[in-house]
Order: sequence, then structure tokens, then C-alpha cells
Amino acid sequence: MAILSSKKEALFVANRIIIAFQTEGLEAAVDETHQLYLTKKVKFPVLEAVAHYLSAHLPIELHIAFCKRIMALHTIGGNVMVGILLQKQLADDRHSTLTTAADWIIQQEVWYSCDIIGERVWGEALVRTPQQMLVFLKAIPLTANPWIIRLIGITGHYGVKRGLDKANCEILFQVLLLHQHHKAVIIKKTIAWAAKTIKRYHPEIPGHYQKQWGKANGGSVWFASALK
Repeated sequence: MAILSSKKEALFVANRIIIAFQTEGLEAAVDETHQLYLTKKVKFPVLEAVAHYLSAHLPIELHIAFCKRIMALHTIGGNVMVGILLQKQLADDRHSTLTTAADWIIQQEVWYSCDIIGERVWGEALVRTPQQMLVFLKAIPLTANPWIIRLIGITGHYGVKRGLDKANCEILFQVLLLHQHHKAVIIKKTIAWAAKTIKRYHPEIPGHYQKQWGKANGGSVWFASALK
């Protein structure tokens, strides 16, 4: 498999996608994207740079249609590009963008799609609008689709690493506690991941809630183990 690791090289040929769109339409632009970047081994930052370029040069009203076609190709790199293109829409319609991301993740049913898109859309939403996003996360029911609950952990881990303040980290930890009794592996891994990240940056927060997650008080074994 060919390797493309240079942003400069990747952006130099990106105009071919726009030319394909202008001369032959959206399907041609998708095909060109696939051939240029998604059949090669390309580093994520390079794919992100290309996605930013496409966001600026493709008509905004066609971004969702473009993303749908990229998702249908089922490539790992396509998730990176779609994540950035959706991220660009957060400011204009946050709720719809979050829902679109979630719907596509459920359709894909693979961990890397959940994690890649989740960080770039839900995670970035938590960084930009923490209070609104925490309300959104807290409202997700325990019976929601497992991929949606996995997103809570992905979102939290990303937000904490990106500098979520202590007060909001505490609220996030309360949300994670609600999901400590899930059994599905795809959920446990990221909920534990987010909890461990909170402990890393704010070690006192888990201690405040030990009565809720401690094994002696009926807490989850896997959640407690993550906080050792």
C-alpha cells in the first residue's frame, strides 16, 4: 500500500477533487478522494488537513451528501475526513451534527468509526460548549444503543485531555458513574478510559464519589479497577 505522509504533497493534489466536482459532479469528487487518499496509508493529521481544505472549497450544502458517500466506502481514513467536515458544522447546528455523527457511527458498527468520529465531533463539542454538552450526555438513557454509550467515554476522554476544567470534569465523572454497571465490552473500555483520564488530571474527584463506585458499596468491579 502506498504511503502519503506529507501535508504539503497531500494538499498539492487536493485541487483535483474540486476540479472533478466542478466538471463531473459529486460522485466524481468522492471517487477522486477515494483514489487520492483512502486507498493509501495516510496519517490522520494529513487527512484532517485535506478535510479542512475540502470544507472550504466544496459547497457547504453538499457536505453531508459528500460525507454519506465517503462513509459508504467503509475506510478508516474516511472517518477522519468525515469527522472534520462534521466538526465544521457544530457552530451552525450542534444538535443536528451530533445526531448525524451518532447515526453514522451506529450504522458502521465498528469501534474505530465510533472513536475517530466521536473525538472530532462529540469530543470537540464538549471542548467548545462544555455545559451544553454535559447536559446532552447526562440525558442519554442507560438503555441507549451501546455505540452511543461508548461515545460518552470517547467524548469525556477527549475533553479532559483537551483541558476541560475541574468543575466540568466533576460533572462528567457523575455522568460516567451512571454507566458503571454496563456489561458490554465496547462500553466498559471507554467509560473506564474517561474515568482514568479524570483521575490523571484531577485525582481528588474520584475520591469524592468512592462510596458510589467502591466495590464494598456495590460499585462496578471494572469501574473500580480502572480507578486503582
